[in-house]
Amino acid sequence: RMARFSGIKILTYCLMDNHFHLLIRVPSRVKFNAKFEAYESQGRPDERPTQTKQQGEERLIDHLRTLYSKAYISQLRAELAHMRANGMERYADEQLTKYKERFCNLEKFVKELKERYSRWYNKTHGRRGALWMGRYKSVLVESTNKPAEHETGEDFTALHAIAAYIDLNPVRAGVVSDPKDYRWCGYAAALAGSKRCRYGLCELMRVAQTSWLKNAHRYRLWLIEDAAVTNENAKSQLENERAREGKISPAELLRHKIKYFTDGVAIGGKAFINNQFRTHRKKFGKKRKQGAKPITSAGQPAESPSKLYSLRRFSS
Repeated sequence: RMARFSGIKILTYCLMDNHFHLLIRVPSRVKFNAKFEAYESQGRPDERPTQTKQQGEERLIDHLRTLYSKAYISQLRAELAHMRANGMERYADEQLTKYKERFCNLEKFVKELKERYSRWYNKTHGRRGALWMGRYKSVLVESTNKPAEHETGEDFTALHAIAAYIDLNPVRAGVVSDPKDYRWCGYAAALAGSKRCRYGLCELMRVAQTSWLKNAHRYRLWLIEDAAVTNENAKSQLENERAREGKISPAELLRHKIKYFTDGVAIGGKAFINNQFRTHRKKFGKKRKQGAKPITSAGQPAESPSKLYSLRRFSS
């Protein structure tokens, strides 16, 4: 409900016993709020129809129903009517603007989500006080970088890497051996029939939202390691390691909790990361020359095996 209210799309998620991960797409607030504003059509074929200020306001109030009760909406309507009846049009507009400022806003979305869950949890379990420790961390993920080739032959982007990292959380934690068996992640929920989760994962794969059944195996291949890696005997594993010169495949890289995905500022291709570095140059040390650092593991060469790069908050 919070995601729908905020205009934010959850692509996948994972709820663990003491933390959670969300992969979300945050649309442009200007574009999202445009449907609640007055608009005069110029008659172009691809243009949306004319909308009056009152019609836009009605759409906004109708949208608020995704989060608020009928009683709340009725009270809001009464307050707006009272303001306008007493010549306080500006105050009525400001009241509605406060809602629109919460849309497509990552910080406000996470804050409200945690607050609402905390209130519910405390009431349910008869407790008081804060539920969450520390502030949330966010990482900017490039969704259009040129994909690297996955070991399955599929294209593998930064977006796929983060999605797999999230859905593999319970596997890394030793809770389950297969993500399909962990009901509190997006992948398992999609298998169980959740339409929203299926739509999110289909968007990740850049396929039609209704084609989950045809493409579910593709996402699973991104999640599960090659059977040869996990089931071969030690000798065969050694031969494979030699054959690939010890390089770590993207799937194997995701089996370990790498700090790039939680403590980074951004994940993506080299050009994307360096562009983010230039945009936020003042936030980094003067001696730093470039932002993109390849995602590698101990003992690996400088060139990223997955062709993914990170803009990191910490020294490498």
